[in-house]
Amino acid sequence: MIAARQPVADALVLFGATGDLAKRKLFPALYHLEHRGLLKIPVIGVARSDWNDAAFCQHAHDSILQAIPDALASAIEPLMKRLDLVQGDYADPATWTSLRDTLDRCGSKNAVFYMAIPPTMFPPSPRRSRRSASTSVAASSSRSRSGATSPVRPS
Repeated sequence: MIAARQPVADALVLFGATGDLAKRKLFPALYHLEHRGLLKIPVIGVARSDWNDAAFCQHAHDSILQAIPDALASAIEPLMKRLDLVQGDYADPATWTSLRDTLDRCGSKNAVFYMAIPPTMFPPSPRRSRRSASTSVAASSSRSRSGATSPVRPS
């Protein structure tokens, strides 16, 4: 059996980027990837929080230092330059348009979508991410790989 090869990711989109999971786990993990020279792609946060890019970067910076008090500025600074925030409600089409535009600005054709959001938000998010992203990318490319962080529990 031949294993299918997935295209290399060229952006990481974090839904729920201002939430607790991102603060406790994702930003420290991204720091470790950056520190080891393994993070080579932009990281685009998507959140409902009314923050700008500067507040988002400060949140990520503080999260890293809280989890890793001896974190090196030489790894934190390049990571902060990779971060971008798309602010808006997941149900608002303007949020998805802004995300598509941000991915286009980064030249992304193969983003990975990581869902660090409540399970109640899962149904619209992957569907919209595929539809929004597909409007500006050729049909042969993919912006549809998704990951979830917690089990979906029945209501």
